[in-house]
Amino acid sequence: MRCYDNGRDPLQYTGKQIYFNYYNKSCYYTRCTGIWQTVWMEYVPKNYISEIKLTPDVDNKKLDALITFADYTKPGDTVRADVSFEGKDLRSVTAKTTGKAVSFSIPMPGAKLWDLKHPYLYDLTLTYGKDTVKTYFGMRKIAVNGYAIELNDVPVYQRLVLDQGYYEDGIITAPDVKDLENDILMSKKVGFNGARFHMKVFEPYSLYYADKHGYLVWGEFPNWGMNEGDIGGLNAFLPGWMEAVKRDYSSPALVGWCPFNETGERRREDTFRSVYNVTRAIDAYRPIIDTSGYVHVITDIYDVHDYDQDPEGMKERYKSLETGEGKVFVNNERHEHYDGQPYFVSEFGGIFWDISEKGSDDWGYGKAPEDMEEFYKRFKGLIDVLLDNPKMCAFCYTQLTDVYQEKNGIYAFDRREKFNAERLYKILSRKAAIEKKK
Repeated sequence: MRCYDNGRDPLQYTGKQIYFNYYNKSCYYTRCTGIWQTVWMEYVPKNYISEIKLTPDVDNKKLDALITFADYTKPGDTVRADVSFEGKDLRSVTAKTTGKAVSFSIPMPGAKLWDLKHPYLYDLTLTYGKDTVKTYFGMRKIAVNGYAIELNDVPVYQRLVLDQGYYEDGIITAPDVKDLENDILMSKKVGFNGARFHMKVFEPYSLYYADKHGYLVWGEFPNWGMNEGDIGGLNAFLPGWMEAVKRDYSSPALVGWCPFNETGERRREDTFRSVYNVTRAIDAYRPIIDTSGYVHVITDIYDVHDYDQDPEGMKERYKSLETGEGKVFVNNERHEHYDGQPYFVSEFGGIFWDISEKGSDDWGYGKAPEDMEEFYKRFKGLIDVLLDNPKMCAFCYTQLTDVYQEKNGIYAFDRREKFNAERLYKILSRKAAIEKKK
């Protein structure tokens, strides 16, 4: 197997990898080339299960399954689905195939719902001829209701952290699969309940651990370095994005999609609409943000990036969202306006705090606090502004760990603790205004 990576090709997406130099700079990181995710080989029969799409339907007490095969099935072929929970067999369903696929429903009366405190998962075994696939699913419901994003009909404020998925050893390859789990556990320890898996298609194991531990995730894609204004951009972008959406569709932890990040005025609107529409065709249920920050075209959730380090200034900026008087803050007034969607500050904070030996290239947002107490005061002030706004549904703090010269992580690049976890947890985990409405 061979990979070709040209980081300076305007029709190749490169994520946070630097594409205009060979060295780290500000929020751009060293190049990563070649194969960086797990590669494996497995035996399959002549025809086999090639794709699984599982959709929980909580209101109608069932799981909908769409199973796709590598080739056409024969008349009379069947698929058997066996469901178990905590080692106990629950039920079996058999369905006849048609062509290259079969769709059927598995009754799930009285199902234990997947949520943040109790991430219940059901085991599922699919059998088609000589092919057997073992997987799992969670019964949960994601819905947009007014200004809130609800989980199982309950408003849940998404206290997210920006997870770049970089490591000292391996760049964007984790040293070990347990390191993927540890990042989620570290995030939960300080009070975050989810993450933007930022500008990278993370290892499937990352989503597995998010499913297992009750951790909300937004699926993203590495679009930096690609020219979204080029007419060929859609052809370059869409195949990889579709593959990522299909791969991760069945994860209960995944609560939304965001294909682009910080696109500017020169982007092609038709590219954004096409990517949104294709994503909606694959996934009819989850909310979609067309691009995180700067210039929206079509979006279910309205998001902004705001690295103001002054809590009072930030509070004043979002006052109109709460009162309905005046203009609601947007990143680019010339090209967009707010249409009343749920509101999400999807990047903020990034407070510069370095515990390593300072270097000349060290970087962060704003002026670094004078001491630790000033950090806590600023951090709490920014968090309070966003939690207390009754029309705000989510935030995403920058970021989980330092990355090379960018020293604004909650943890150091080597995953050492920089702050008191209990103190951060107390600040982050208190009930938000939008959670008090029900």
